[in-house]
Amino acid sequence: MSRYSFLLWPLLLGAALQVHAAKKPKPEPAPSFESNVRVVLLDVVVNDSKGNPVTGLKQDDFRIFEDGKPQKIASFQEHKGAPVVKDKVPPLPKNTYTNYPAIKAADSINVILMDSLNTPILDQDYAHQQVIKYLKTIPPGARVAIFTLSSRLKMIQDFTTDSSKLLAVLNGMGTPQHSSLMQSDDELQSNQDMVGNVTPIGNEMADMSVDPTGLISEESVGLDVDRVNITLTAFQQLANYLAGFPGRKNLMWVSGSFPIILFPDANLPTPSRGQHAFMNDLQRTADLCTAAQIAIYPIAAEGLIVDPYLSANANAVPTTQPGFMTSANPVQFSTALFARQHSMELLAKDTGGQAFYNTNGLKDVLQHVTNEGMHYYTLTYTPTNTKADNHYRRTRVELADEDYKLYYRRDYYATDQRIGSGFATTRDPLFPLMNPGLPDMADLVYNLSVNPSNAKPSTRSGQMLTDFKGPVAHYALDFAVSLYQVKVDRLANGDRRAQLEVRAIAYDDADKPLSITGERGFVTLTPPALKDALKFGIHLHEEIDVPANAHIHLRTGVFDLNSGRAGTLGIRLLTETANSK
Repeated sequence: MSRYSFLLWPLLLGAALQVHAAKKPKPEPAPSFESNVRVVLLDVVVNDSKGNPVTGLKQDDFRIFEDGKPQKIASFQEHKGAPVVKDKVPPLPKNTYTNYPAIKAADSINVILMDSLNTPILDQDYAHQQVIKYLKTIPPGARVAIFTLSSRLKMIQDFTTDSSKLLAVLNGMGTPQHSSLMQSDDELQSNQDMVGNVTPIGNEMADMSVDPTGLISEESVGLDVDRVNITLTAFQQLANYLAGFPGRKNLMWVSGSFPIILFPDANLPTPSRGQHAFMNDLQRTADLCTAAQIAIYPIAAEGLIVDPYLSANANAVPTTQPGFMTSANPVQFSTALFARQHSMELLAKDTGGQAFYNTNGLKDVLQHVTNEGMHYYTLTYTPTNTKADNHYRRTRVELADEDYKLYYRRDYYATDQRIGSGFATTRDPLFPLMNPGLPDMADLVYNLSVNPSNAKPSTRSGQMLTDFKGPVAHYALDFAVSLYQVKVDRLANGDRRAQLEVRAIAYDDADKPLSITGERGFVTLTPPALKDALKFGIHLHEEIDVPANAHIHLRTGVFDLNSGRAGTLGIRLLTETANSK
């Protein structure tokens, strides 16, 4: 039985949402958080000298260290690519929906992230063709999903073992698009030519009217910052989605550049140097990826690399190599190449994956990752250092046989119980998960009843984001959120209190937002209310106005600000005739 089943059947069976929303409580004393024992989970891939998975190892074969101190293994399990088992969801009442996950058990799942945001257009085409070759040969039983990243993250195919479905969506992607946040070869060459025109000649400048060097640098830095922010948001969205699935997630990131490193580089004099501007978001992303058991496999999209300076027609080639800035100077080229590959290695090492670059066999790489990710060991331990000081800890796993190669997560942040929560950032944590094109997320499970209402619109009807042309329909939205996944505080008087955010956004077929509703606040549960919530969930009520007689996409979400868990659910709705107002 899945980790959801024994907790959520009452919620699913009691889906006739009849309990009114809890009233907002009066200010309460500061809550005293319930203490929880931290458990660190490590997925360990063990390969022999030929790169083949090693099976049949026992718990006594492994030793775990944290910051150099030995740790006691609490649990041990070997995974051998067990088949996917699906859960059956009971019938729901009319107009009631759920984000309850259909997958009950699986050893691992695979995600291909096709990144056009950080990849030059020529490399996109090559990577696209290689992924098509891989999809024709995926191992039996391997579940694969495909996401794209451009100006935002989008899922183009949910998890499936059907290669024909995967091939169909990939073939339907259309022609590669140039990333607006990456400078093309022509733009980089033009910038270098401009700088050359103001280079000192003797004691004079060729053009003293302007010094473009600073402007060019500022423009480049601005583009890089935008790409980092979009990439971090995409990984947070992916982690929230994948957290709803059991087992290991092999994230194959096919890209021309890798602008984020989730954990500090211990080899630098100042490990966190260069990350200060993104520190909160980096830590939040690392927390979410850790909790979701994501192993990142950075895969360079350009294939085999040749320095353009050394090519036969070196005088004719541009001064950049697709994927990163360089020049006809071989030293500069080698430096840029090393920096990119070093980032890939760090990202893979710190999450338990592997980095692949300078190879023309991307298809073979994807096959290797899929097979490797199906065979691994899961070990857990309770750290002897119980402090939640937000510092990063280093983990080390050893085997008696030194010929084996181990891949596992090498770091984690000792975050407090609000791991991954919205308190790590000033930005609203739920809004990035509400974008159109994202899949439903089930780290926080709820039922949703959507019904037209004749009630007079209240102040909770939300906000129209555009002027509707024509009549307006009024809808009532009733949520039932699983209490078993919500972290509640125990108050001095015996009541329990949750801190939740709930949102709903209506989009048209062009992904234009039409209206929005929602709020953030405390929900206090008295003992009788707690008893009901255990059976039927925490009930929340919202209202929203949408165009009448129209097809809309309603995207809803609930976020637990105490635990960082999130759930989202999207439905397509043909709205009814407008109510008289």
